[in-house]
Amino acid sequence: MLRSIRVAASVLRTVVANKEPLQALWLRRRLATEAAAARRAVNVFFGSQTGTAMGFAQQLARMTQKRDFPTRVIDLASFEPQMLHEASGSPPAPPPPEIVNVFVTATFGKGEPTSNAVSFHRWLTSEATSAQVGGALYAVFGLGQSKAYPERYQAMGKAVERHMNQLGASAIIERGEGDDADDIEVDFDTWAERLMARLDSEAPLRTQAAAAAAAATTATPPSPPTPSEASASGSSPSAECVVTRRVAQQRELERDVVDVRNPLPALVLLNQQLHSPQSPGSCKLIQFDLATASLERPISYETGDYLGVLPNNPFDDVEQLARDLRIDMHYVVQQSRHSAVLRRNCTMREALLQYYDVMSVPRRSHLRLLALHASSAADRERLERLATSPEDYQRVVAAQHLSMIDLMHLFPSLGFEYEPDALLEALPPLMPRFYSIASSATLSPEVADLLVSVVRFQTPNGRLHHGVCSNFLDRLRPGDRAPIFVKRSLFRLPPDPRTPIIMIGCGTGLAPFRAFIAERAHLRRSASSDAVAREHGRNLLFLGCRRRQYDFLCRDELERHVAAGHLDLVTAFAFDQPDTIFVQHRMLEPNNSALIWSLLDKQRANVYVCGNVAMGRGVFDALVEIVASQGAMSREAATQYVMQLQEGDSCGRYQTDVFS
Repeated sequence: MLRSIRVAASVLRTVVANKEPLQALWLRRRLATEAAAARRAVNVFFGSQTGTAMGFAQQLARMTQKRDFPTRVIDLASFEPQMLHEASGSPPAPPPPEIVNVFVTATFGKGEPTSNAVSFHRWLTSEATSAQVGGALYAVFGLGQSKAYPERYQAMGKAVERHMNQLGASAIIERGEGDDADDIEVDFDTWAERLMARLDSEAPLRTQAAAAAAAATTATPPSPPTPSEASASGSSPSAECVVTRRVAQQRELERDVVDVRNPLPALVLLNQQLHSPQSPGSCKLIQFDLATASLERPISYETGDYLGVLPNNPFDDVEQLARDLRIDMHYVVQQSRHSAVLRRNCTMREALLQYYDVMSVPRRSHLRLLALHASSAADRERLERLATSPEDYQRVVAAQHLSMIDLMHLFPSLGFEYEPDALLEALPPLMPRFYSIASSATLSPEVADLLVSVVRFQTPNGRLHHGVCSNFLDRLRPGDRAPIFVKRSLFRLPPDPRTPIIMIGCGTGLAPFRAFIAERAHLRRSASSDAVAREHGRNLLFLGCRRRQYDFLCRDELERHVAAGHLDLVTAFAFDQPDTIFVQHRMLEPNNSALIWSLLDKQRANVYVCGNVAMGRGVFDALVEIVASQGAMSREAATQYVMQLQEGDSCGRYQTDVFS
């Protein structure tokens, strides 16, 4: 094949030299087709929660397509087992290309798959067979946040690698790790270049050992198994068919389930301000009716779950962007060109309002694409510098929280009048945001409460920055509808109500604890007798706020629980005294420290932490100090004690839900 390609290339040069353009065009296309078929095909699968993994998947696709590798980008929600061995488009002429399956997968929360990767994760870890996976070539790039969940960092990427290897697949390159606590784009670029070098090599990607193993499973088809063999073997052809059928049946059952691909237009019942009028910030209690719109599609949640919200961009901002870029808002965007984001054809107005993020800070890869559409050499040069220099990007774009709309004002020569699709390729997708449900599923199964901190602040250059989803929710009024769905959480109350719980949170980190306290209070009130009620475990809450007067969230509710004996409350108002006090400082006070140790060591309490990353690290360090002093241990032994609390079923006795 390679010899024929070289001969064709020689002929092509002759045709071009003789000025025969039609023949040249035909031969060039034939040459490209044969070259692609002779080389490799690439499937790029993505599991994305915020859009970063999807963006990296699209970036990889652009890199492989430039090298003439047939490539397709696939949402893991659409994964089917046969894709691992299928090339993009129509089957090429024999011999078929080597197919490389690239998995770009983020880890959500405490080691969970992203919303669109739940079905794939379930299949890979519990249903997949070696007959389905064996012999496949793959590569993995995992995304994570090492500071938020260090104990479960890269959990999804590691799981894909482990199970693919166990089932007989072969990795063509070592797993990549992208850390959002540092510079994830540098991590990705470095790994992607190594992947491209591997794909560009003429050497077979499959190792001799993997090739021999694959040949052993495929060279001689086994005879049809007996019924007993079929039931005993998970790798027989019959078993493969059963598994495939079971996956298909499961997907059929899930078709009507409310999820990220099929959200529920839920009715807003309440949008209430929780901060005082004098507060510089804003926090809203927003209630969604889950019953009215779910008559045909059931939706339910458990206490501790998340509510996913799919926001829209502000209409006025989108219209202004279109005017600045001279874009026809009636232009019909083809789903086939933007399959990773769009589920159907739609107008440019719909795409910019509902599917692409024009308000968030773009990544450097998006700036790289923007630079291609700047008519001014100065604008193009500056955009390229911002895209290639992490330091300049951090100083000019990230630190200033510049959105895509802001960049259009800064670089007026940008224009997409003649290439509207190119604008969408330079925009990140508009992804759902997740909020801990602040209500008890037992008490209000048909209503979900959210505590939403409205992100609105002035940047260093004097601009007003608005959070995409929080401001979308802020604009909702009772009677409006918003697309929502439930995402399951590992943040769960202990099954035994006699187990004490220690809750530590700040700001809207109160949300899951509001639900926990309401549910535990209900269980205590519903006890068969006063004696049984007294056996229920203690509920201890450490709550941090900025100032008591302005932002003591749900104060009346919490004080009622305290008065009823359902809650022990310790507050930390950070700026109400000369020295700043956070929740971890209150934990270390002698009485509180002794109480925490007693609950942990003698009563085997569960610990829950919800808030920002810095608070999460501070709480961990405070727990270590408490265990060391109260338990008379060395710091090393105390650290090991606290880390062991995180082990066990689900997330153990020490569960965290922290965010950047």
